[in-house]
Amino acid sequence: MIELIEWCDNVITEESVGRILKRLRLESNLTVLQLAYKSMLSTDTIHKAEHNRNVTLHTLSFLLDAMGYELTIRRKA
Repeated sequence: MIELIEWCDNVITEESVGRILKRLRLESNLTVLQLAYKSMLSTDTIHKAEHNRNVTLHTLSFLLDAMGYELTIRRKA
């Protein structure tokens, strides 16, 4: 699990999701093509996600899973 909130000053925005995805991909030493293969998504979908265009929870979940992460939604403390 990754605490996305740590990277975004406690606020997740559409723009920060794309930055986080790209950072995770680079830290995982994956090219867009390699991530596409692992996630079974198109390179176009990954580019759109990293540039904050139509990032669905489905896409986010597939990308995170392919990089070894999971998305967790929890109630505020």
